[in-house]
Amino acid sequence: MAITDFATLKAKVQVDCSRTDTTFGNQVEDFISLAEDRIFNGVGDLNDPLYSEPLRSDEMVTRSTIAFTDGEGTIPADSVGVRSLSRESDRIGLEPLSVDAFELRLASGDGGNPRWYTIEGNTIRTAPGGYTGNLRILYYARPSGITSTNTTNVVLTARPSIYLAATLFEAFSFMRDAVAQSHLARFRSLVSGANRTQRANRRGGKTIARARVSIGS
Repeated sequence: MAITDFATLKAKVQVDCSRTDTTFGNQVEDFISLAEDRIFNGVGDLNDPLYSEPLRSDEMVTRSTIAFTDGEGTIPADSVGVRSLSRESDRIGLEPLSVDAFELRLASGDGGNPRWYTIEGNTIRTAPGGYTGNLRILYYARPSGITSTNTTNVVLTARPSIYLAATLFEAFSFMRDAVAQSHLARFRSLVSGANRTQRANRRGGKTIARARVSIGS
């Protein structure tokens, strides 16, 4: 059965779970919603038995522009991860820093165009401080959730097996069936492979040590 939208995903889940009754069918949309939280946000850490890394695949990559005022701008609401931040004439991009390292840069009092950034909640801060203007952002966007009314999105179209594995894990977990763990293992493997491919695409298939080049102020 080809999975292309909500209806075909729901039907496949019901068949694989051997549950075609209405009571179970009415739960599938909730299973998909739980699956999407796992797909796009990840769960736990490496020591967590339910751990899975978040999906960061090429079809999620989105470009936009952020307006900054006095060195601060707001991350797009659908962002689940920033990939790069740059000025229009910047060939390298701003360098991401931890909050502590960023504060040291900010305290240095250097002026000029922004060279570094850090993220605090939904806010991006740049250093040197005081920048007002637009910066380009490349980020991973979480697509709209799959429902009976919003029947598909770019990730379901490109990677239906990831959606299926995550939803089956939630469905079998709901039924307290131990087979849920096999679907979690498959989901982990699929996401790891997709993320590895995305990283390889960014590097052109090679490991590149990129030297930081400061953009002149």
